[in-house]
Amino acid sequence: MSAGEKLKQVGERLRAERLRFEASLDSFAETVGIHRNSLSNYENGDRAMNATLLLVLDDLGVDICYVLTGKRSDGSLDPMTSSLIDGFLRLSEREKHAVLLLVASLAGTEFVADEFRPKSRPTLHSPALEFKPQPEET
Repeated sequence: MSAGEKLKQVGERLRAERLRFEASLDSFAETVGIHRNSLSNYENGDRAMNATLLLVLDDLGVDICYVLTGKRSDGSLDPMTSSLIDGFLRLSEREKHAVLLLVASLAGTEFVADEFRPKSRPTLHSPALEFKPQPEET
C-alpha cells in the first residue's frame, strides 16, 4: 500500500472519530484549534498530521491508536468490522468457509486453513457410501 493510500485511510478514520463525537467540520476544527480547511485536508488524506496535533487530539479524547492504525486502543472494533463479525458468527460452517474463501480471493491471499474446511456430508453420490441392496425376503 502506498503512502498516499495510507494517508487517505488515516484521514477516513479521523473523520470517523469526528463523527463519533457528532461534531461538524467547523466545530471540531475550532475545538482542536486549527482552520477548517486544514481539518478537511487531514480528513481527505491530502496532508499528514504532525505530532503536536495528534497530542491535542488525544487530549480531546480522540482514539489516536485507531486514527493511525485502525485498531481501537480499548480493543473494541470499528462498527463495520463488528457488524461483519456478528454476521459471520451467525452463519453455518459451510457458509463461513465460503466467506473465508471469498475474502481470501478478494484480498489476493491464499486460504489453506484445513481446520476451517466444512465437514462433508455423505450423499448418495459420495464414494464413502456404497449402495448395498437389501437381501430379498423369501
